[in-house]
Amino acid sequence: MLHGFGIWWGDILSLYAVTGVLMFFCRSWRPKVLLTIGIGLYAIMLIRQMPPASLPLSNPPAAHISAQQHSPSSSLAKRKAAIAATMAEAKGSWSGAYRVNARSYLNLLRGDFWLIPQTLGLMMIGLGLFKQGYLAGRSSTRRYAMTIAVGLPALTMIGWLCWQADVLEAPLPITGAALLALAPFVALAYAAALMLLLRTAVAPAMQPLSAAGRMAFTNYLSQSIIMTSIFYGGRGALMGEVDRPGLWAIIVTIWALQLVWSLLWLARFEMGPLEWIWRMLTIGRVIPLRKPTR
Repeated sequence: MLHGFGIWWGDILSLYAVTGVLMFFCRSWRPKVLLTIGIGLYAIMLIRQMPPASLPLSNPPAAHISAQQHSPSSSLAKRKAAIAATMAEAKGSWSGAYRVNARSYLNLLRGDFWLIPQTLGLMMIGLGLFKQGYLAGRSSTRRYAMTIAVGLPALTMIGWLCWQADVLEAPLPITGAALLALAPFVALAYAAALMLLLRTAVAPAMQPLSAAGRMAFTNYLSQSIIMTSIFYGGRGALMGEVDRPGLWAIIVTIWALQLVWSLLWLARFEMGPLEWIWRMLTIGRVIPLRKPTR
């Protein structure tokens, strides 16, 4: 909540915390049960995202209303005007940035109710795959290769849908549901690629990724601080001023810095600074941070 209200509204930690409380009671389930229920939950939420016109047995009035609601021409100008007003307020001053941030985060929290079952389903799928050894690198090379083969066309389709929506400004009615359906396949393909790389000679070169993962909490929050310092009012105020190549340059630079500083930090310390604070709050006692000297 401190992150969402105080730094950046696009927070995921509150959703993970609430969903994690529910997931806690499912942690001992067998992999098959976790995967079955997880896929079922995710499928239900996927169906909920679909426009009525795309569902079987939808009646013509419902289909007509859905088409009107998802018509790009009917809402694009209004959406652009609202975005421009929000950006002007967020860029104008510290107070404007925090007003926009608070409104956006409150709006996100109101929608979290529907994101909980979706996130719970994904957590179940992830834990089921972990228990099966998939996320621990114990699956066959053939299984990982097949996952990548499925994920690549899914990634291509996601790229095309986002191009339609963000560049051509002509989103399809099914864009939201399609992205929701395709995203897990892409995520699993990324994981499969990493597992295969760990079996090759380049595995030692992946230590920076391992270090960044061990400092995920610190890196997550530091990204928010860096990016809001660049784009929010009272600080950098570059929101809406940087083109896509410029954004990629900023993103890659921050990634590179985090890979380097994570490796350097963990060479001297047991864990990241925020991981250390959180661990002490969890167990209720002070623990050493610096690695013992040899």
